[in-house]
Amino acid sequence: MQITLKGYKVNFQTAYKIVNITPCCDEILRNPVVVLNSSENEDDIPEICLAKHYCEHSYEDYNDGYDYYPIKRCPYCGQKFEIRISEIEDVTLQYDEIQKQADECYKKANKSDSKSKEQKYREQGHEISKKLNWWLSDDDLPICRGNGE
Repeated sequence: MQITLKGYKVNFQTAYKIVNITPCCDEILRNPVVVLNSSENEDDIPEICLAKHYCEHSYEDYNDGYDYYPIKRCPYCGQKFEIRISEIEDVTLQYDEIQKQADECYKKANKSDSKSKEQKYREQGHEISKKLNWWLSDDDLPICRGNGE
């Protein structure tokens, strides 16, 4: 499988978005535990991993999450994974500018006496926050489940 990524750098964090993906076989994209993950390695470059979900119960505490196990080859056809990064774009200035817009919307919502205006400003703030979160999160591999699902 070949994956081309583009990185978006915000301050000291880089998130990767999939530009192009060429799967080696159909089975690899049907498996929901095969993921693209960059949080487990030191150089922050994404790698293909198997994700294992865990749940820990200790008296009243509950903790769940994922363990990631990097793989270098497709478990179905054996082809080696190739991950290329086309470019890394620094979007820190744009991010900070949009963050200020979101903060202004939330400030207006908190100062508003009208419930309808408060809701309008909060919705605007949420929409802006979605854009900001897009820059901070890695893309997931597209999962094809087949049979029209």
